[in-house]
Amino acid sequence: MREIKFRAFEKSLGMTLPVDAIDFCENYVVVHIEDNYMEWYLNEAILEQCTGLKDVNGVDIYEGDIVKAFHNYIDTVIFRIGCFGFDANYNHPFTPLCNLDGSMEVIGNVHQNPELLEE
Repeated sequence: MREIKFRAFEKSLGMTLPVDAIDFCENYVVVHIEDNYMEWYLNEAILEQCTGLKDVNGVDIYEGDIVKAFHNYIDTVIFRIGCFGFDANYNHPFTPLCNLDGSMEVIGNVHQNPELLEE
């Protein structure tokens, strides 16, 4: 069985951190920063799921990551129609990540590096 992992981008701090727990009943996520556990309400954080894939450097690929792929094509990873794929920028059709050969590289994320998507 594959591991299901999430990370959370906390809006006011501008930080992305791995999620230790999600409580949908109480509407918060728990993250671990050094020796401290913090709780953020879900409306204060953006949850992003791991795709289960790794880039060429062994880095986990998450929703919201900006990825460089074939022929220096740069786009955002999203979840649509039941699978993870590219955001379909630049008038390209939605491309599922599972169709790629593992030559992707995570170069940032949409929250902390939006300038990477500018032409």
